[in-house]
Amino acid sequence: LAHSDIGGYTVVDYPLAHYHRSTELLKRWIELEAFSGSMFRTHVGSSFEDSDAQVWDDEDIMQHFGKFAKVFGYLKDYRASLFEKAELRGWPVARSMFMEFPGDAKVWDESLMASQLMFGSDFLVAPVVTDGDVTKGVYFPTYDGCTQWVSVWTGQTYDCGGPEVQVEAALGYIPVFYKSESQYGPGLKDFLATL
Repeated sequence: LAHSDIGGYTVVDYPLAHYHRSTELLKRWIELEAFSGSMFRTHVGSSFEDSDAQVWDDEDIMQHFGKFAKVFGYLKDYRASLFEKAELRGWPVARSMFMEFPGDAKVWDESLMASQLMFGSDFLVAPVVTDGDVTKGVYFPTYDGCTQWVSVWTGQTYDCGGPEVQVEAALGYIPVFYKSESQYGPGLKDFLATL
């Protein structure tokens, strides 16, 4: 089982390399962890500098964290089923798309592997990792019996195996989609509408 420490160990300040955690990217990290990790926790990492955003910096970040902590909590039954598969079969909770769709040649592309992942078998996650981005190119894999992929935020449907689609990716709305036949997806979509 794996998780990332939200905000942890991301500061680099060397003569030839500089990276500091922005508020936006910290929020994007919070969103990703709700849909990929086995734990939902923060870690200050290696910096207490004012320029490096922390979860406790202001009320807005705390509310964002709270919203996605609720999402993480809502997915407890789904996550428990993934833990069981991890124990029995060794399958990771968050996995590369080629594990789920080995017959779809596009999912073997390295750039796609670096920009999308599966949260279990039901959810496709396409995290935003660049400050200022509000759209994201998403490829919707095809598989036997595939009908459509559904946005957890809007309910909009997308065809399987078509060309990459630019989707809305406003802060607070990480691109996440479920297989139309998912038993967990519709409930999550309804729950998100209450937040």
